[in-house]
Amino acid sequence: MTTSIENFFRLSREIREMIYDLVLEPIEFSNLYTARTAYTPESCPLLYVHRKITEDLQHRLYKNHAIVIPFQDAGEYIRNDGTFAQYINKPTRRMKMQTDKIIVEVVQSKRRVSPENPHDRNGIMNHGRRYVMHWQDLQGGNIFPPKVVPELLQMKNHLTAVKTIKFVLWQGEWHMSIMSWRDPLQSLLDNWDGLRIELEMNVFDYQEPPRQQGFPNIIQAYHRHCAPIERISFSANDFHWEDHESGNYWGHRIDPTGFASQRWRETDPRLRHTLETPEARSPVYMGEVERRPLLVKPHVDKDEEGVISSFTFLR
Repeated sequence: MTTSIENFFRLSREIREMIYDLVLEPIEFSNLYTARTAYTPESCPLLYVHRKITEDLQHRLYKNHAIVIPFQDAGEYIRNDGTFAQYINKPTRRMKMQTDKIIVEVVQSKRRVSPENPHDRNGIMNHGRRYVMHWQDLQGGNIFPPKVVPELLQMKNHLTAVKTIKFVLWQGEWHMSIMSWRDPLQSLLDNWDGLRIELEMNVFDYQEPPRQQGFPNIIQAYHRHCAPIERISFSANDFHWEDHESGNYWGHRIDPTGFASQRWRETDPRLRHTLETPEARSPVYMGEVERRPLLVKPHVDKDEEGVISSFTFLR
């Protein structure tokens, strides 16, 4: 008497491939710190049913797969002189050979006292107080890019199929200007042949700081740096924090060029402070977008009235 597995292998390869198409769920990403393989008995039981099925499936594994490097509190990585490059020794050889993307997902969700920071929470030089918060820590947030990039380059020889590195910056309690990214990004391009870089900024209930009206804001600054560089792309998205907290991850794509448009300049400055009205939204919103955090948990700071503090924005 033949078994069901024997009957399965009597099917033509074409029929088996059709069955695999129906039952094999793609695994889009793995956590660098914890994953040895993306395909465990829990995530892909089919792979462990029979040796021949395992062989059949090999060419399907790790298609469009990313390794995610999450930083829940990037300040801890900086302050504690953390490192992540050595974790690349943990994944299987196949995972390293076939992964084609790295995603660096970053947020700073904790306020951190930093004695080295020369600025107070308003960005003013601190002449009297000894400690100020990490959200304006120029020795913290701006150290992150030049610290991360050399470690990514250490992983290059292990990840030969990687053609894209994406940095996902969630709004948080820190200061990170485009100036801190310029040299590190160029170093990546110079030392990783054929690499494309994606920068994505995700903010909540975006507010145009009054003191910046008439001058480039943070979104414009990132866009203006990235736009002329062929192998770098930049995108920004705006979400409502209340929606995000309730599990609704839909928001709007922001058109950075909209802030320089005639329609934006003609909009009442009182309306431009936030994007809550149709008059303010129409010049800068490009359409809906969904962005789910992969491995970090975003956080925003609110004042006593429940208003999101503009100081938590990535400046």
